[in-house]
Amino acid sequence: MRLRRALLVLLGAAGVLATPSLAQQETPPDVPSGNARIVGRVLQGDANQPVPGVEVVLYSLAPDGTPGLRRSQSDAAGAFAFEKVSATADVAYLVGARHQGIPVPGERVAFEPGTTTATADIRVADLTSDMSTLRIREQTLRIYREADGLRIEETFAIEQAGNGIAYVPPAERGRRLPGLRAALPAGASDFRMPLGVIPEGLVRDGSALSYYGPFYPGLQDLVWAYRVPGGEPSAGEIRFALEVAPVRGAERFTVLVPEGAGVLAAPGLVQEGAVDDTGRKVARFRAAKPAGRYALTLRAPAARVDPSAVMVREVQIVLRADDAAIDVNETHLLALSGEGLLLGTPQSPLLRVPLPPDASDVRFGSDAPGLEFSAHPEGGVAVLGSASPGEIPIQIAYREPVAEGGARLARSFGTKVALLRVFLADTGRLAPSSARMHRARPVRTEDLNYLALEAFDVAAGEEVVLGLAPIPPRRAANAVAMKGIAALAAIGIVGWLFAPVAASRRAEAAPREHAEPEIGERARVYEAIHDLEHDFETGKVSAEDHTRIGADLRARAAALLSAEERAERGTLVALGSESKAPISLAGVSVPRSCARCSALAAPEHRFCAACGAPLGASAA
Repeated sequence: MRLRRALLVLLGAAGVLATPSLAQQETPPDVPSGNARIVGRVLQGDANQPVPGVEVVLYSLAPDGTPGLRRSQSDAAGAFAFEKVSATADVAYLVGARHQGIPVPGERVAFEPGTTTATADIRVADLTSDMSTLRIREQTLRIYREADGLRIEETFAIEQAGNGIAYVPPAERGRRLPGLRAALPAGASDFRMPLGVIPEGLVRDGSALSYYGPFYPGLQDLVWAYRVPGGEPSAGEIRFALEVAPVRGAERFTVLVPEGAGVLAAPGLVQEGAVDDTGRKVARFRAAKPAGRYALTLRAPAARVDPSAVMVREVQIVLRADDAAIDVNETHLLALSGEGLLLGTPQSPLLRVPLPPDASDVRFGSDAPGLEFSAHPEGGVAVLGSASPGEIPIQIAYREPVAEGGARLARSFGTKVALLRVFLADTGRLAPSSARMHRARPVRTEDLNYLALEAFDVAAGEEVVLGLAPIPPRRAANAVAMKGIAALAAIGIVGWLFAPVAASRRAEAAPREHAEPEIGERARVYEAIHDLEHDFETGKVSAEDHTRIGADLRARAAALLSAEERAERGTLVALGSESKAPISLAGVSVPRSCARCSALAAPEHRFCAACGAPLGASAA
């Protein structure tokens, strides 16, 4: 539902960003790129009639919460396509359209494992200004504790039972009722909606809110949030008083209080015990048939302001570079210790995350509902709000420039970091180097390979520098290099066929003269095997080439080792001759030749390597 709501907001914003009042808002970046494609059609109603000329939008949501947006248009057959997108499972996609000026959500997009094409259709419907088919199934208030008061998130589950899209255009709003009317509590401030964009259909007049749609067929959520002022200290705790009124026509009214936020007194509501909500235990209070107003009182324990209770257990940094900049995505895993709620204030934040001075397009967020972020006076990001003891992830994303001589990422942190891990998308253009970090095993995903580095126990304020120097393509003509390795292996196999003769001659002439070159060649073959494994791990060599070339190289290494052993046995025979001891031919390979073409053959071969004829005992 979070992805669907975000798409509706972005679709609504996409049509009005050109207006002066919203010109300061930035459109999201492009969706993650890759080798996949998303195709579909825009269809009208149950008749599946194609709709041409409709603006289609692809919305993405990365694991760190970064949104992406790309536009297309349906053709004469109602078809659309988005090319070169990422098919990784950790990127969520949703398609949508703007039909008759109204944003219309489509289907959630999912790639089947191993595929690079996904299909998602968008169904549009006729507009209607009739709101009689709307049903407000539930109104939910979630109460979060903050440093200077409470934050309330209000959600309305609304069902449009009709077949059309219910919407009242601005010209008709003076004579038609909205689909939803609500009122903010006294003293409410800092009104927000998802992604900071207020849809055109919402009209606010002081504390009164009217929503004129669009309402789509089926069930959907309308969400907003606001703050109410701080409470009064009383006997080691703080009391917050809040008077709320359910909207007219709501079938259920629910209040949720996260565990650790305090104890709620709610006359007229029935407590139904603790439930799991977005990964946290919450106390739930509900009225099946809400009526009138409800006076809520939250008795909250005195919260701690203690930044020393916050430790950064791990920081993961993912880097993707192009010719102009590096996209940096950081995930900080925070560990909060002690008992009771922790508060972060502007004067004493939970954590300060310094950022590079040339960072641009900075974005941040967290799945923890009580956290807020703001710019820190000393630079970087300040983590504010409330959080219970445990582990909390936060995400920070930004861009770093790339100079002609490469890039330099210097990171320091406001507190000790137990483990720092960096993953660089391996494009073959940049080589990482760091005096503080050491290389780890590369990581492979469905569409990219990542070089990995890590460092332990990074002290507060310690600067960790990662250099990214441009390099020529490693093994510039990769296919030619692989053919060269294969040719070397083939030459080695031919040499193996003559190894018994060469070993015998070396034994007669100078038993030890060529032992070192044999060992050196075997070492070079071992090094080639090691390089082949690295290239396979980083995706530079296909599985087919890895198997074929690896088999040749290992056969060559085995042949060299066997030749060395035969040379040693020949040396023992020669030494026995010098001492005038009886000479034994046991263990010495006698070369054979093919009866058809006279080519030499190794003793263990059953067929001639030159003409393929069988090698029998008489062929010797």
